[in-house]
Amino acid sequence: MIFRGMIFQYNSEQGTGLIMLSDGEKKEFSTNDWADNSNSPKIGLEILYDTSAGPVKIKALSAQEKSRFLEDEKKEKEKPDDKSLSNEEPEVAQKTEEVNDETLAFTDFDEHVQYYVDHGFKLARDAENNGTRTASFRNYVMGDFQEITLKETDSKITVIKMLNGKQVD
Repeated sequence: MIFRGMIFQYNSEQGTGLIMLSDGEKKEFSTNDWADNSNSPKIGLEILYDTSAGPVKIKALSAQEKSRFLEDEKKEKEKPDDKSLSNEEPEVAQKTEEVNDETLAFTDFDEHVQYYVDHGFKLARDAENNGTRTASFRNYVMGDFQEITLKETDSKITVIKMLNGKQVD
């Protein structure tokens, strides 16, 4: 299968990194998987992740390939499904709204978790280690990869926001 994705972590010294695929799945990669002589891996680079011909092959997404993927996604959204036969309003995929710190006045960690899930983020990890609870959320919409990390230590909650592999305020 061929997936679209984006590099959101990369260590050039070790030649390893992490990719977020368009379905929200996270994959590790190394330069051994890199099949593109024209481009080098870097954070924020949109890629094709190909598992169709044996070992994983990863390369930068060309403008032509990106256009084809966007057209395919558009066709998929326009395709009627079983819901279109009912009287229910169809769900419309929307870009996740930008969230600012003033809107996050929650009393506990679980309210933060529910907020991001309700706003279209996929809960990728929720773990507790040595008194620190950490939850990671991911969302990939229309070429933008968003990741939110919540950390709670001693009742203090920290929110870290990433957009296309770069931290934002």
